[in-house]
Formats: sequence, C-alpha cells, structure tokens
Amino acid sequence: MAPFFEPDLEARLKEAVRQKALTAITGPSLNSQSDIAYITVGTPSNSDGSMNLSYVQAAEDIGRSLRNERMRSTM
Repeated sequence: MAPFFEPDLEARLKEAVRQKALTAITGPSLNSQSDIAYITVGTPSNSDGSMNLSYVQAAEDIGRSLRNERMRSTM
C-alpha cells in the first residue's frame, strides 16, 4: 500500500481504510469536504538540469479548491 517503509504503517493504513477514516482521491470531487489534505507532487528535472515545476502549479490549483483557506507548504 505505502510506497515506502515505515514500521506498522501498512497495517494502520489498512485499518483506517477499513474504518473509512481515510480516503484517497485523485480528483477534486471531495476537496471541499476534507479536514486535512496532503498534496504530493514530483519535481522532475528538465533536460537542462533545472526543476520542472508544472506539478507544483497543479498542486496550487488543487489547494484553491480546499475548504480551509489555510495552507502550509513544505516546498
């Protein structure tokens, strides 16, 4: 389930999904109902070595659709 290792994470994720305490979506349909949203995007390199920030723009678009106006970025 998780693309990285963290002790007990897989079991906890499965339990949260089973209890319907965690939902993952790939579109904006439920953003206005979310209490917390984690948006993760890649920043691949362009051929000249600079970062391709097009995915960051997509994350900003998603952020505008969230219910809560407070947003934190770790970029």
